[in-house]
Formats: sequence, structure tokens, C-alpha cells
Amino acid sequence: MLENTTGPARMVALHAGTYWHGAIRDGRIDFFDRPCERRIGEGVATRLVPLGGSASDVLLGQDNANIIGGGQRA
Repeated sequence: MLENTTGPARMVALHAGTYWHGAIRDGRIDFFDRPCERRIGEGVATRLVPLGGSASDVLLGQDNANIIGGGQRA
């Protein structure tokens, strides 16, 4: 079971830098597919958001399990 600091996570938020976000969204990087599919099967929502964007900032401030993938690419 995926947990955060207060117990079972309600959502897994994948915060991805510019390059990774596009590559994951377009299916060029499938590293996160299997873990995310398993979480969905457990009733845990998953969400891909651009790292550093407003959605990322909001989700980082909530009680989610957060995964940070890739930094900003020059």
C-alpha cells in the first residue's frame, strides 16, 4: 500500500519537468505506467502535472503521495 505521512494516500501526483512531462504524456517514457496502473487498481487516483506549475504547487501542499521526475531541461 502506498502511504504518505498521515496514512494511505488518496492520490499519487507525478510532478514532471518540461521534458519528462511531455515524454510521459506522449508515451515515450513508460517507467511510471505500471506503478500508476497498480495504484488505480487500488482506488488511488494518479495525476501527471508539470513541475513548478500552479497545479504542482497546489498538489505538493496537499496530503498526497508526490513523485518528482526530472528537473527543468535547458
